[in-house]
Amino acid sequence: MFKIEQITPDSPHLATVISLHRIDGKNLGMFPKGAFQEHAAERLILLALSEANECVGYLLYRIARERAAIVHLCVRSDFRRKGIAQALVDKLKSATKHLRGIGLYCRRDYEVNSAWPQFGFVAVAAKRGRGSDGAELEYWWLDHNHPDLFSLDVVNTTEAKLRVVIDANVFYDLHERNTAESEDSKALLADWLQESIELCLTPEIYNEIRRASTEVQRQKSRTLVSKHRMLKTDDAKVQTLVAELGECFPDASCLRDASDLRQIAHSIAADSTFFVTRDTKLITRCETLLAARGLRVLHPTDLINELDSLRREAEYRPVRLEGSKLTANLLRAEQVGMVIEAFRHPCEEKAGEFEKVIRHFLAKPEEHECKLALAEDKLPIAFFVKSRPTGLTLEILLLRLTDHSLAPTVARHLLRSLIESASRSVPLLRVTDAGLGDETMLALTELGFVHSPQGWWKISVNHLASAGALKSVVNELALPADLLTTVSVGLDNYIREPSAYSAAQIEKVLWPAKIMDAPLDAFVVPIQAQWAQHFFDSDLGSELLFGLKDDLHLGIEGAYYCSKRNILLQHPGRVLWYVSKGPEGRGSMTVKACSRIEEVFVGTPKDVFKKFSRLGVYQWRDVLNAAGGNVNASLLAFRFSMTERLLKPVSLDVLQRIGVIPPIMSPRKITAEQFSAIYTLGMNPS
Repeated sequence: MFKIEQITPDSPHLATVISLHRIDGKNLGMFPKGAFQEHAAERLILLALSEANECVGYLLYRIARERAAIVHLCVRSDFRRKGIAQALVDKLKSATKHLRGIGLYCRRDYEVNSAWPQFGFVAVAAKRGRGSDGAELEYWWLDHNHPDLFSLDVVNTTEAKLRVVIDANVFYDLHERNTAESEDSKALLADWLQESIELCLTPEIYNEIRRASTEVQRQKSRTLVSKHRMLKTDDAKVQTLVAELGECFPDASCLRDASDLRQIAHSIAADSTFFVTRDTKLITRCETLLAARGLRVLHPTDLINELDSLRREAEYRPVRLEGSKLTANLLRAEQVGMVIEAFRHPCEEKAGEFEKVIRHFLAKPEEHECKLALAEDKLPIAFFVKSRPTGLTLEILLLRLTDHSLAPTVARHLLRSLIESASRSVPLLRVTDAGLGDETMLALTELGFVHSPQGWWKISVNHLASAGALKSVVNELALPADLLTTVSVGLDNYIREPSAYSAAQIEKVLWPAKIMDAPLDAFVVPIQAQWAQHFFDSDLGSELLFGLKDDLHLGIEGAYYCSKRNILLQHPGRVLWYVSKGPEGRGSMTVKACSRIEEVFVGTPKDVFKKFSRLGVYQWRDVLNAAGGNVNASLLAFRFSMTERLLKPVSLDVLQRIGVIPPIMSPRKITAEQFSAIYTLGMNPS
């Protein structure tokens, strides 16, 4: 054991102090005997005494301008590494608590420099020494953190903000780096965040800066520190936390880990809410340790995501897809691991690189929207990232599916929804994901996307117009030359020689566009509410929480069965769906949707059911009933796709005024003019 006490001018230990100085004089520098006597008289020398009352170390300091300055810290060689230096410094801290702090100069090349951070000091400046070798001297400082006018003003102006401590990596990202990784940190500077958070530093940042290779670099970084609020912390509390948290930092002998430990300790001592770092190892290490201490250690993108989810809580809440049992929500940071595991291509994409891509999107919620679709059992089905529209184009940057049985259907639903919602303001969709799977590319083809070297393009023209008018609209879009040529040639060929087939192809590529005078047969087809809810009637579908066929309700295809007498039904063609009242009286008796007829098939109930069972809601008994119970009778079925809900249902009395006379008991062929009138009323509620 040893004790620390102040020396007196008549102390018998003063001679030992002078002797210790002479032994270590090459490191401590010249210091005359009279100066020792003066410091002893002013009680500015602390002694470390052994159990045998021997002086085994001392600390000599001076006081000027409300600061203490350590001049000598010396421990006898056979008593080093026993905590004596720490005890001397601790005694000085308590003795000078009324001052602004403690400082000292020390040669940068001295081994003792590694101890100053452990004592709570930080290297805040440097200069060249006066010695013949011009050695660099670092100025180490420990602040006693007394409030001043500036700090009180900062507290008053930032009290409503979250204090977010940033580590050295994030600090350098913000100010000195221009790498892909630094972009995630720079996202913390987004305008929408500035009213919510204040990016702060702890004094330990100076020790991180000290590791730079040149003084020019170190000085530049120290200057940048002033751009952030420096947190004030009680040294005793920090030292206690360092000791308590040390067990979770087994590599604290490593300079970087030791700095991490002190950064965390400072953050807790300052009652900070968040500590932000890109060090995934540190995040994992601190996850359970710090929860009870009120500090959360997060990646920059995790913090941004959390704040964005608070800002837009409703959009992050899981929502049923069109009343189905499937849900979709904006991606939360805690779901990133699930996305990486489920949607990364193992052979082509490294997990770390794929995570960086996802985090880059999450870091900029003002520019990107990440959406995850989950099955009823919470297993991932589909994931996509879209950009905020720029000009006339909406870009889909990622579009991934799992091998879940409903994944292809969900992908088609999500894409169709994007097309429908975007078509009113953004006519161009472009998918640029280089990792598209075969099933995804098939879905894009079915939905009218066209492939080019720049990606998969969908042209969405929200018009019922002549082919010439549609061509004028397309020519005004900023399309790649090869794509524009392909579409223009198709329209020119149609204008020269109109046909139902070419009209259907054009409408597929430009969907939801409709060619006003196209030679396509159109029909009003009655459908009971119990079947409509599975295909397009989301109001009815949301009432049916159990039994709804998600693969049909969310899909782009379906099948309809009727009597063979409806021989007028032809493909390609158009269908306007009239939801009849039905035996249960649930139907609205309005036209609610429009579809494309893709295929017509006539056969026995068994043949028809076998061909279309995957697309229909009819069970075998329903098909047989439609055939009057006769297994040898002929039935007609047609496959329809790209069902588009009308913005406003068209009522039966409006149909009657247009010339569609009730009752509508079976498919009714209508003229092109009647189709145009009904569709226009349904898509233009005003």
